Amino acid sequence: MSTPDLPSVADVAADIAGVVRRMTHGETQAFAFGDDGVPEAVIASYDQYDDLGGDTSLGRRPDVVAPDVLGRQLAAMVEAMRGGTFEYPVLVGDGEPVLVVMSTQQYRTMRGDDEPPPGVIDDPTVRVYDSMPTPQSKPFSLDEWAEGDPFTQQMLDEVRRERRSAAGSVAAGTTADAGAIAKRPTLYLTVGLPGTGKTTWARRVAGEVGALRLTKDEWVKALYGDGNPEVASTVIEGRLIGIGLRGLELGVDVVIDFGLWSRAERDALRDAAARVGARAEVRYFEVAPGEQRRRLDERLAARPEDTWPISDAELASWAARFDVPTAGELDGSDPVGDPPDGFAGWPEWIADRWPPAVGKRPS
Repeated sequence: MSTPDLPSVADVAADIAGVVRRMTHGETQAFAFGDDGVPEAVIASYDQYDDLGGDTSLGRRPDVVAPDVLGRQLAAMVEAMRGGTFEYPVLVGDGEPVLVVMSTQQYRTMRGDDEPPPGVIDDPTVRVYDSMPTPQSKPFSLDEWAEGDPFTQQMLDEVRRERRSAAGSVAAGTTADAGAIAKRPTLYLTVGLPGTGKTTWARRVAGEVGALRLTKDEWVKALYGDGNPEVASTVIEGRLIGIGLRGLELGVDVVIDFGLWSRAERDALRDAAARVGARAEVRYFEVAPGEQRRRLDERLAARPEDTWPISDAELASWAARFDVPTAGELDGSDPVGDPPDGFAGWPEWIADRWPPAVGKRPS
């Protein structure tokens, strides 16, 4: 059974700004959407998600996705839901979360609702079958419960403000025995070609969250001046990765500012972060070719000590070798793949890709 009037994925993606606006003003409640009339996903207000303990029951990513980014990535998210690889709900807003995107199954779990009868495809935001909810079901929000009680409404507002203030500085889903939320360190991976803004962003994040920034070009320039030997570059990358992983083990956020043009490099570092108990975020930077050329020329003229001349032919060659990150890499829903043939695991691949010294490869 499908729901003919259900919004499609494309419809919702095209109207994300409107959905955010209506959610902000309380004009839109939780609703399901999906293709072919099948409710595959749900958008709910952050207040409802917060009231029903979504962080505890579902977990979450610590970042808040901008509405325009969600619009571009929504189709890939729903595809991940269909394939069973969509992990955590996605918080959306301009700085502060306004709404949350999750699968219909996650929405049922958060509410504590029972499953529909066999063969029934239902919209979990509007129950359409005769069935009593489980004892844990919460069919109305705390706002409805507090309606008409100004004191309770004020208390809810204060609790929400405190939760949102704390949410910006913690990794979600991990709680200590006393209820405090423990922070997992984050490995930020900057991905992009030269002149796209990676280092500018890395510097800003390092200042904002106190992360250890590891920008390879600065080390190569300091050691080799105008030279840029490729074999030494890979060794320096490897050494900085080792420093970064140790920082993660000590609980320090780390920014790897290399470009990381290949999917294999990014998967290897995501795997390495998980092995030391950290989370990884892939940040992709892209600008139009003309703007990229302008930035590179401006940087070379203003700070020749920080960079090297780069020709249009080199840019074209590098662009042809570049693996653009998938939407799943960016939102964390893509699992880490297997290492290339010939390697027992990603640690062995890392040791080969980033050898410990010039002229040395693992035996």
